[in-house]
Amino acid sequence: MPDIKKTALSFIYAAALTTSSCSFTNALQQDNEAAKTSVSSSITDYSSGDWETRLAAVKRTSEFSDTVYARNVLNLMLQAASDYHPAVQIEAIKSLKKMKSYSSLEKLRELTMTDPDHNVRRAAITALHDYASADNSDIFLAGIESRDWLIREASYVGLLKIKPDDIQKNYIGKIIKGMKDPNLSVKLAVLTNVKIKDPLLYNEISGIINRKRTGVSLLKGALVAVNGYTFDDKTRNRLLGLLTHRNRDVRILSLQALKREKIELNF
Repeated sequence: MPDIKKTALSFIYAAALTTSSCSFTNALQQDNEAAKTSVSSSITDYSSGDWETRLAAVKRTSEFSDTVYARNVLNLMLQAASDYHPAVQIEAIKSLKKMKSYSSLEKLRELTMTDPDHNVRRAAITALHDYASADNSDIFLAGIESRDWLIREASYVGLLKIKPDDIQKNYIGKIIKGMKDPNLSVKLAVLTNVKIKDPLLYNEISGIINRKRTGVSLLKGALVAVNGYTFDDKTRNRLLGLLTHRNRDVRILSLQALKREKIELNF
């Protein structure tokens, strides 16, 4: 009798497993068919003369960038990245950034250097960040000379993301220039993204901290950047004084910097 029960249970389990497998396969086929239809429809819509229709097509297609239709999506995005309407271009560039395909690099580099729209150039520069490649350093170096602070900001972040970090030591002068940029957002981008340690950088960062008139936002950025250095007496005393600052973040960042210095000195 027990053997009959076991056999029956085995049949039930096998049947359930088969049903579940069939359901999963059917669902997968339905999903693939829906994706195929949507991608095909979007590619057709992209031929429209109306930029809003093309924009909608790019947005829909981007949803399938991690499916079996990724190649179709990539091809459309590469085409749309050169669209004559900036909004369509930027949406396509966002998708290329998400996909991070090395076959996109040539198009992204071209856009950073030649596109007439500043917002498109900035989007393309931002899309290059995650590649963290020294091959893009010339693009970032050109970008930090732009009169557009958004492009300078994006270019500095890209430069400071290059791996390995030691490569960034070649750009000490440029990094200091970024810390002195007339735009606060650019300064903060540099201070919060710089990873390397250097005496010249420390002089600039500690100078920001020690200036009594430094605003709270810039002060917080400098406190992030100074973390990990061994401090001179003036800066250490300033950090001790900042432990009673009215801004909570300033107090916390100052304490973190002092604690880290103590740990590193002990070891």
